[in-house]
Amino acid sequence: SPTDDDSDDDGILDGSEDANRNGVVDPGETDPRKKDTDGDGLQDGTELGLTSPEGLGTDLAVFIPDADPSKRTDPLDSDTDNGGVSDGAEDTNHDGKLDPGERNPLDPTDDVR
Repeated sequence: SPTDDDSDDDGILDGSEDANRNGVVDPGETDPRKKDTDGDGLQDGTELGLTSPEGLGTDLAVFIPDADPSKRTDPLDSDTDNGGVSDGAEDTNHDGKLDPGERNPLDPTDDVR
């Protein structure tokens, strides 16, 4: 949206998501129209470790801050550890923190289905 600096409310400014500002989602860019570019259930901003939005246009009722920004997953890869289970299925509450009972999206050895 030309009047909203974070159209998808994932905490990442649209201009940061479309880094070259060409209006096309290029390789290496997240999609400013989708809060979850890779479709794994985790918001792009959460996967990048954002604890607060980059700008003022983010709807805080939608944005999910990362509860553990020291451990980040890849918003362009639905299974960061390549263990066969999506990041969002491993981080079941989608907060970016490894909680008791969850699998680690950075450790493929716990991805037993």
